[in-house]
Amino acid sequence: IKEMIEKVAPTDARVLITGPNGTGKELVAHWIHQKSERSKGPMIEVNCAAIPSELIESELFGHVKRALQENKIQRVGSDKDIKVNVRVVAATNKDLKQEIEEKNFREDLYHRLAVILIKVPSLNERREDIPLLVNYFSGKISEEHGTPAKSFSKDAIKLLQEYDWTGNIRELRNVVERLIILGNKEIVETDVKMFASKQ
Repeated sequence: IKEMIEKVAPTDARVLITGPNGTGKELVAHWIHQKSERSKGPMIEVNCAAIPSELIESELFGHVKRALQENKIQRVGSDKDIKVNVRVVAATNKDLKQEIEEKNFREDLYHRLAVILIKVPSLNERREDIPLLVNYFSGKISEEHGTPAKSFSKDAIKLLQEYDWTGNIRELRNVVERLIILGNKEIVETDVKMFASKQ
């Protein structure tokens, strides 16, 4: 993913980021923006799911037509093209191929968005990253709370690697925060069993 970001960021290619909730799709989008030629300009985030379908075009383009292909827009009631200079980076947790089959998503829109496809794997698919992530979150959370950093025993890490992380990295961060607040000076297996369980 890092290698893809390095290659894609300097271009103006549209990017579609896919993956389950909590995997870090937003982070990938921000990284693409930061490493792009547009990094000095704003990155405008739009949560399309929160906007009623009949208002989405107005919300995105101010009462104008969508313009993913020609980089031109037309105001409603006008036949004059206005040149625009934007880059679209889209993200979704849905299986868009399935959504197209079920007629919930337009295939032509998919092909316009998915010039470059970046799939962010679930945490269960990348368990070897858990020690690194625990270490990173531990330092960050301790800093936020103004408390000394806590270490995690090998057994505690091993147990965390065996969990089913349905909430992905977001869930792992919450568990690490809970362990830092409630656990012992060194987080051990019993802390994990007590405070990271799924009850």
